[in-house]
Amino acid sequence: MQNGRLQLSFSSTEVIEGLAHADNPAHGSGAGIAAGKGAVLNPAVREIKVVDLLKAPDPSALPTQVFQPETRRPMPTLKGALAFRVQVAPTNAFTEIVQDQLINNGSADFESLPIGDWFARVRGIDGGSLEGFDSLKRIKVALGRPAAGASAAT
Repeated sequence: MQNGRLQLSFSSTEVIEGLAHADNPAHGSGAGIAAGKGAVLNPAVREIKVVDLLKAPDPSALPTQVFQPETRRPMPTLKGALAFRVQVAPTNAFTEIVQDQLINNGSADFESLPIGDWFARVRGIDGGSLEGFDSLKRIKVALGRPAAGASAAT
């Protein structure tokens, strides 16, 4: 209890492959969670509701090039997504994440990325804060504007 108010903590789990089991010890309940599913555990609620994870965003909607200084790029449309997580790394293994953004406003900003080649991983986030499947896209950050007739969002 803090300032006379009961503080509840929630936990969540997303299962991309395999099978997991989630327990809610406050109520002695549990649920199996298969690949492609997720659940939010609330200690105030006995039932553990297992839901489908969001599909991966369409990678063709993500840019392949970003030209500085115009580095804001819109997020793709994804049914059920209230927000997006965008992570950027120098390799597609994502062992070193150099940028991690939670996008609520519809566009990601790649301003802090140095010029060069990067990998972007994007996933939708649903109303329960569960993160869905990844889309992966290689992006090139370049200086200046694209040549006439080319698009900065290609």
